[in-house]
Amino acid sequence: MAKKGSELLRGLRTLDDVCKILTGKKLSRVIANGVELFGDDVLEKLNTGQQAAPDFNNPYYIMGIHPDVPDFVVKASFRAWCKELHPDTGTKPDSVKFSKINEAYKVIMDSRKAAAAQ
Repeated sequence: MAKKGSELLRGLRTLDDVCKILTGKKLSRVIANGVELFGDDVLEKLNTGQQAAPDFNNPYYIMGIHPDVPDFVVKASFRAWCKELHPDTGTKPDSVKFSKINEAYKVIMDSRKAAAAQ
């Protein structure tokens, strides 16, 4: 089994190969399709030059995750932040940042629990 796994990894040297397996198309074709679908929207945003300023109080921004990620990704991100910032055991202890991350995690999980209960 390990031999097959290493052979597979040798065969998947490029992102094109991985994309071909997952989607049935080469990466260049997937990108071209994306440009066809969303190119006008992207160009419009580029031409206006207006980008939304980040909301520094948004709990998702604080934790560095996208709002659409599943719960297990939120928990994994929180644990990673804890390992880094925890005042007692963290690799880079910072009690202020740790409290912000902790509060953001609570807000996210409480809102998700409330949405699931409805």
